[in-house]
Amino acid sequence: MSSNQQQLLACLHTGQTVDIQRSNGRIHQAVITQINQETKSVTVEWQEKNEGKGKEVDLDAILQLNPNLFTSATNSSSSHNNGATDHDANNNGDYYTNGGTVSHPNRRTKQQGNDLETVRKQSQPPVVARPAAIIPNAVVAQVNSDISPQKQQISSIPQPTTDANKSKVVKEIERIAANREQRRARQDERRQKLSEVDQSIPAWEFQAMVSEYRQQLDVKLLTMNEPQKDLKICVCVRKRPITKKELNKKDIDVLTIPNKELVIVHLPKVKVDLAKYIDNQKFRFDYGFHETCNNELVYHFTAQPLVQSLFQGNNPMVFAYGQTGSGKFRII
Repeated sequence: MSSNQQQLLACLHTGQTVDIQRSNGRIHQAVITQINQETKSVTVEWQEKNEGKGKEVDLDAILQLNPNLFTSATNSSSSHNNGATDHDANNNGDYYTNGGTVSHPNRRTKQQGNDLETVRKQSQPPVVARPAAIIPNAVVAQVNSDISPQKQQISSIPQPTTDANKSKVVKEIERIAANREQRRARQDERRQKLSEVDQSIPAWEFQAMVSEYRQQLDVKLLTMNEPQKDLKICVCVRKRPITKKELNKKDIDVLTIPNKELVIVHLPKVKVDLAKYIDNQKFRFDYGFHETCNNELVYHFTAQPLVQSLFQGNNPMVFAYGQTGSGKFRII
């Protein structure tokens, strides 16, 4: 070993804090625990993650990272170096042997303990926030304090839920609730209509059922603008208006003609459980005349085509059937 290397090693002593470089390139502090004169290296230790670790570092690596520790070796004399070494050794509780400084095996100075504590704190990795299932209230308060008031106000607004996020059970419950509301609305409407019916009529319940049924029909009465049908046999029906005698008896109207081809007869019936209902019987005819139709309209679609056929040499015939006084002969 050259005298220069001995002088450099003399600048180091056990318990001294030096900078070292790890294999991954990270530089941190460590404490010298042993000086190896033969291998020209030092053994260092440090604390990492509450564990003691150590390695052997070459003198060149120590010199490269800690040049300020070796200024005395280059600028001072060897005698001054020896005095400084003696002073350092006495301060650290070390003693000399031939060729180096050896620490007392059963004693550690207070400075060494402080250096180890410093190295342990510096070697600990930085704390990184990790996502967790449960976040403490203090952490939540700190995170919220970092957010601007505008963002906190926006985040506090409840976001609307889309249909895609709803489960099938929720959708089924909403559908049932909607149907129930519609059913209640229909029942309220029906009660209102029943309240408008003259309940002095004996068959007022059947009258309400007929009125409700008629409101659901698409009424399109026959007019003069409709084309005549070219038929060899034509069967028609005309509804007469209800008479004054029937009105005095408070009878109900059970016949409906919604269009020119359809006649509906409403039959009041009672079930076994005494529930009342109407049986709506439908019949089709070539022409159906409403009670508001006049004789001119009836003649236009029934007798007029026959008169034209008479002048063409045919023998037409009209057969009128109905109650006495209903106006059968007035249209012939």
